Amino acid sequence: MLMNENPDFFSFKDAVLLNENAFHNDTLNLVDFNNRIDSIAKLLNEYIKKNNYENYLTAPNFAVYKWMTKPNELNNFKKCSYNFEDFMGDSSQTSHFVTKLLDTKTGNCVSLPYLYKILVEEMGGEARLSLAPNHVFIKHQKEEGGWTNVELTNGGDFPRDEWIIVNSNISEKALETGIYMKPLNNKETLSLCVFNLAQSYIYKYGYDDNVTKIIDYSLLIDSNNVNAILIKMNVINNECIRLSKTPNKVALDSVNNKWLSYKQRIDELGYIKSGLEEYKDFIKSNNPEAKKIIEVKNED
Repeated sequence: MLMNENPDFFSFKDAVLLNENAFHNDTLNLVDFNNRIDSIAKLLNEYIKKNNYENYLTAPNFAVYKWMTKPNELNNFKKCSYNFEDFMGDSSQTSHFVTKLLDTKTGNCVSLPYLYKILVEEMGGEARLSLAPNHVFIKHQKEEGGWTNVELTNGGDFPRDEWIIVNSNISEKALETGIYMKPLNNKETLSLCVFNLAQSYIYKYGYDDNVTKIIDYSLLIDSNNVNAILIKMNVINNECIRLSKTPNKVALDSVNNKWLSYKQRIDELGYIKSGLEEYKDFIKSNNPEAKKIIEVKNED
């Protein structure tokens, strides 16, 4: 199970697949998924060898980037595209899933960087996930040192940190505490995967005691996981609502104080609430095609 993974060392590919398979009631063809990943990785490794790129640290990153973002002979001239119709996963939780991206060649800011990371790691390279409000992107080391950003939601771009910070409304405090913009380490990545499991569970079953168990484990791995803290606050808020309908004021005050302590925690971490409209603005600023489609949908 995902919640039994070793926080210090785990397979990101397996963690992602476990989450998606759980959502699909253990009906995914795991062998087929692994074979598809292996096949793509083998194809791209052959491309690297053929072009004598083996000595470049970022050769796997370059090959995966080319396969995902540029129509060419490696991908049968069909790149991966951004799912403008359901980029928030409102219509279906599966819009966030790598398995759906592999089937349809369309994804969002979760599935696209997740597949990128899976493929690069399968090829022996390194790709880190990084977070902005409502958003996931890739960071990897450059040949000359330092980090570069890879943004996959606009067909492939390399935005500077400053551009992401300004357009995502990230506070200086959030940069200092590292809740956004840093390359996630293994523990932080596993905590994110467990948070994704909680999201899928809530989408399917709503809030219950299992959500508390899942999200508490996510926070045990990474206490600064602000997305997990927000779900924890929702859990506590639901308990406050329940207790408000009873005469037990002492219990209500106790639970409310717990909610306030988490609120203080996200304030200390530099979290600023960012809603759907703000994220739409970020996507539109990142892609002219998105601007057209989102504005048409808003008019419907």
